Amino acid sequence: MIYRLEIENFRSVREKQILDLSISGKVDDVDKRFAPICQGSARRVPKVVALFGANASGKTTILKCLNFLFRFLGGDEQHVMTPEQLGLWPFASKDTFSKPISFAFECSGLLETMADEAGNILNSPREAVYRYELEFRPTGAMTYVVNSEALRFKPADTGKWQRLFERNAEGKVKGATDSNRSFSISGFNDILNKLPTNESLIPTLSRFQHPISGQISLAARLVTSNLNTGRNQDEREGVKQFMLSYPETLEALNREIRRIDVGIDAIELARSEDGIDFLFRHSGVELPLRWTAESHGTRSFIQMYPLMEIALQSGSMAIMDEMDDQIHALILPEIVSWFYEANDRNRNDAQLWFSCHAASLLENLAKEEVVLCEKGSDGATEIFSLMDVERVRRSDNLYRKYLSGVYGGVPNIG
Repeated sequence: MIYRLEIENFRSVREKQILDLSISGKVDDVDKRFAPICQGSARRVPKVVALFGANASGKTTILKCLNFLFRFLGGDEQHVMTPEQLGLWPFASKDTFSKPISFAFECSGLLETMADEAGNILNSPREAVYRYELEFRPTGAMTYVVNSEALRFKPADTGKWQRLFERNAEGKVKGATDSNRSFSISGFNDILNKLPTNESLIPTLSRFQHPISGQISLAARLVTSNLNTGRNQDEREGVKQFMLSYPETLEALNREIRRIDVGIDAIELARSEDGIDFLFRHSGVELPLRWTAESHGTRSFIQMYPLMEIALQSGSMAIMDEMDDQIHALILPEIVSWFYEANDRNRNDAQLWFSCHAASLLENLAKEEVVLCEKGSDGATEIFSLMDVERVRRSDNLYRKYLSGVYGGVPNIG
C-alpha cells in the first residue's frame, strides 16, 4: 500500500507536491480502517484514500500519476508503450515544457520476498518498506527519456534507505549495496548496456527472468484502474472475459447485485446471434433484458466490480476515477466498506484510491482517508490530506464543514 506520493511538473501539478498518508500508532482505529506500513511498524496507512475537490482541481491528475507509474513498472509483455503513450504530460506552460517530470512513492508490499546473491528467491519473506524514484527529461516536442530511476528499501520501516538499484541519465546502473545482495544484477550486463532510454529497468530485467524484477512487474500489473479504458469504448468486453474466466466472480456479483439493485434476480452470460453477452432477469419481467436496457448505474457497478475484486483478492490497489459516477450515494459506502473487512473480503490489505464528488460519503470516512485537491489562480494543483489541516477533530462533521468551505477543495461560485 502506498503511504507517500511525490509529484512534480505532471499535468495540473506544477510545483512539487508531497502527500504523506502515514498515521501515528497513537491514533485509535476502532473500525480497523488502517493497516501497518509493514509488520512491526507502529506507523499505519489508510486502506481507503478518497480524493475530493472542485471540477478540474486535479483529482484525476493524482490518479493518472499512480496509474502511469504502475503501468510503467509493469511494462507490457506484448508491446511496451512509450511514456507519451502512457500519458506523460508536463504542466502546460512554456517554462515547464523544458523541465523534468518527476515522481516518487513509498509503499509496503512491493516485494514479498528477497533473493540471495545468485538471484534465487528466498523462502521466507522479509518485511520492509520501499521507495521508488523516477524522473524524465524532455528530448524534443513532447518526447521524454528516463533521466534517473531508483529503488530503495528500509528493513522493517527503520534505519536509512538502502539502495536496490540506481540508474543515471547515461543509463549506467548501480546494483544493491554490498550489504544487501537482494537485487543482484550480476550476469545482466549485456541487457543493461542496451537498456531502452524510455523504459523502466524493472520490466526490462523481468523479461529476462530477473527474479525480483519479475515480482515487482507482476505486482504492478495487478493494480486495477478504470482509467485504462476510454469512456467511449465498450468496457463490458473486459468484464465479460473476466467473468467467463472466473465464473465464481459472476456468482459473487449476483449476490451483491441482489443486495443493492432493486428488481434484478440474476445476471447471466449467454450466447446470442451477436455473441456472448449479459442477460438480466428481473422480478415480474417474463423475458430477460439486454445490457443496453439496464440503467447506467447498474452498468457502472458491473464494470467496476471485477476491478475491485482483483485488487481485494490479490492485495493490490484499485484506482477508480469518478467512482460515484451513476452510483447511488447509499451504495458508495457499501463499496468502500469492502476494503475494511480485514478478516473477510480484504484479508490481503488491498488499497482503494478514488475520486468522488458525492460529499455525503464524507459522513462515512475518517479524516485520515480524505485528500483534498485545489487549483490556484495559476492553474496549478495543490494536494493535501485532512491530516494536514489544523484543528480537524475526528469527531467533526466532515461533510458539513467541507461543504461550508472550512477545509478548502470546494468550487468558488460567483
